[in-house]
Amino acid sequence: MVIASRRVELGREAVREIEEAGGIALFIPIDVARASDMETLVTKTVEAFGRLDYALNNAARVDEALIPLADLTEEDFDKTIGINLKGVWLGMKYQIRQMLA
Repeated sequence: MVIASRRVELGREAVREIEEAGGIALFIPIDVARASDMETLVTKTVEAFGRLDYALNNAARVDEALIPLADLTEEDFDKTIGINLKGVWLGMKYQIRQMLA
């Protein structure tokens, strides 16, 4: 299993818990809104495990989610779309490329 996140300490903790339970895990620090990070994620996953069996593209920016939409700045909106929408698209893009390779 691969854990990928910007939150390094939480990612490492998740890997530790998986390994303590007898599983195999790898942490890769990434920003899902960056194409190069998502491509690296897929590449490192395949290098470590030989193939990509499945993926769960589940990143979300929720820190501004509880404020009224009218109060979001354009910068906050762009960051949210970059993570919540673009991040999922980038994941699928590089995962599909790997499957078709």
